[in-house]
Amino acid sequence: SQSIPTTMGYLSGIACSDTRHCTAVGQASTGADGMIIATTDGGTTWTQLPAPSGTSDITAVTCGIDRRCTAIASGAAGTTALVSTSPTAPWVTAGTLPATITGATDLSCPDDRHCWVTAHTTVDVGHVAGAVAVTSNGGTTWAMLPTPPGVGYLNGVSCLRGSANGNGALPF
Repeated sequence: SQSIPTTMGYLSGIACSDTRHCTAVGQASTGADGMIIATTDGGTTWTQLPAPSGTSDITAVTCGIDRRCTAIASGAAGTTALVSTSPTAPWVTAGTLPATITGATDLSCPDDRHCWVTAHTTVDVGHVAGAVAVTSNGGTTWAMLPTPPGVGYLNGVSCLRGSANGNGALPF
């Protein structure tokens, strides 16, 4: 059990670059702002980091072995990608996901340029369709990927770096 800042309301996700460097995201205890906390000592101490202005919730985070992290947030501008070059570096908005995307649930980035996000789009009152968005430029621009008809709420995604010959995960 580790102590986190009391200003953290709930955690939505956590990602670690190694056994000492981790970033966790969620929402502040006030319920009005997205919140980011980071550790560089394996969780003994956690430091609150400022989220970009206008961020109301941060729902997913992933960090690479180079300690660069990407997160997905919601706010007045819609669903956005946030990036940081290390667990303690300032977070900035990289780009906005397609306007139809809501409820981002997970994020996977096998490298600093390519990321996939699971989310949903609203079909009608009480019904959603699963959605997947992808970027190939570090989160600056995003495109929707087609999903099969009838796919509902998607909760997660995990991508591994693949090879050009098709061995492993999706090739770049």
